[in-house]
Amino acid sequence: MMRAGKLATVIAASLFILTVGTILNSAVLYWMAGILLALPAIGRLYAVLQARGIAVVRRMPPTGRVGEWIEVELRAHNTAALPKLLLWLSDDLPIGITPDGCLPVPVQLAPLGDAAAHYRARLDRRGRRRLREISVVSLDPLGLSAVSVPVPHESEILVYPRVVPLRPDMLPLGAESGLAHEDTIARRGEGATFHGIREYQPGDPLRRVHWRSSARWGRLAVVEFEDERSHNLLLALETAEGSSFGSGIDTSFEYGVTLAASFATVAAREGHSISLLAPGYSTPSFGAQHGPTSLAELLEVLAGVEADSPHSLVDELPAAIASAPRGTSVFWIGPLGSRDVPRAARLAVESGVILTVLGLDAASFTGPTNDSRWEQEAEQLAAAGARVARFRKGDSIPAVLAATFGPSR
Repeated sequence: MMRAGKLATVIAASLFILTVGTILNSAVLYWMAGILLALPAIGRLYAVLQARGIAVVRRMPPTGRVGEWIEVELRAHNTAALPKLLLWLSDDLPIGITPDGCLPVPVQLAPLGDAAAHYRARLDRRGRRRLREISVVSLDPLGLSAVSVPVPHESEILVYPRVVPLRPDMLPLGAESGLAHEDTIARRGEGATFHGIREYQPGDPLRRVHWRSSARWGRLAVVEFEDERSHNLLLALETAEGSSFGSGIDTSFEYGVTLAASFATVAAREGHSISLLAPGYSTPSFGAQHGPTSLAELLEVLAGVEADSPHSLVDELPAAIASAPRGTSVFWIGPLGSRDVPRAARLAVESGVILTVLGLDAASFTGPTNDSRWEQEAEQLAAAGARVARFRKGDSIPAVLAATFGPSR
C-alpha cells in the first residue's frame, strides 16, 4: 500500500511538471518530468539486480512439541563483490507453524559476506512439517519497487503431540497395585529393598557409596536397591475412520492423542513397559523396551496418526490382548457410542487385563452433550468390568483423573 502511494505520487508529480513544462515550453521541466517517470523503472532494475547472487539456508530444531515456540535462523551469503542493502528474508511456512508476527526479517550483506536473520514461530499442529522455499525480498532505495526471488531450500521438523504434565499417582494402574506379583518386573533404582553392591558409575549419588566395599575393592562401590514394580501398559488409541469429532485442531481425536502422549510420558518416567495399539499405525510389542527408551519411538508414531484407519480398536484389541501378559493395564482411548465396545471390554477383562476406558465425549466437541446416554454407556462398561473416565472438550486432564480415580493407593 505504501509503495502504491509512493508510485502514485511520483507519477502525479511527473504529470504536473510535464504540464507546467508544456505551458512554459521549458526544456528543464521536460527533463525533470522524464527523470521522475523513469524512477520506477530504474528502481525495479536496481531491486532485481540486488536480489541476485544470494544463497540462503535455514536452520531450525529437528523436533518440537505442540504449543512450543522455536527459533528459526535464515543465513544468507552474498556471492557478489558488491554490498546488498535493503533486503528482507521471508519463509514459506506450512499450516500448523505460526510466525511471531515478524516476517519478513531484514538483513544486510557485505561484499562476499554472510548475515543471519532470526524469527520465532509457534508449533500448532503435530506431524512432520516441511518448509520449502525461502523468499529474498529486495527494495529500491526509494521504496517504489519490490522484487521477491524464491530460493529453494527444504527443511523438516517433527512436531510431537502436546503433553500435559501428570503426577505418577494420576496413572490409574488398577484397583489396587495394578498387577499381580508374578507379572511385575523388578528394576533397580531408589527403592527400599536391598539389591546388591556394584562398582560406582558416573551419575550415582555419593550418599550410596559403600565405603567398606570401596576400601576392599580399591575403587568406589555403591549400594543398589530394588525400585517399585514396573508395569506393562498398553495404550489403545482409536484411529478408525469417522472416530474424530469437531473441527480444526480442537477435535476429540487430538484430545485423545494428547491423552496418549501424556500417559506415555509419565509411564516412561516411572520406568514402566509401554506399548501402543493404533489401528493402521502401530501394533503392540510387549516387554521389548522399558521407560524412556521406548518413549521417543512411541511419540513419533503419535505425531503422525490420523483418524483414517479402516479398522477399529474393536477389531484389533482382542488379538493384542491375547499376546499381552496377564495383568497388563490397558487404556482404551476413544469416543464411545458403538454397541460393540462393552462386548470388547468384557472380553478384555475376561482375558486377565485391567481395562480403563478413557472415553471422549464426542458430543461435547460438536454441540450439547447427552448426559443420560453417556451414563448408560458408562454403566454398560462398568458392568463389563472396566473403569471409565469421561473427558469433555476443554476438560483438564489432571482434574478429570483426580476426580474419577483419585490418588492411586
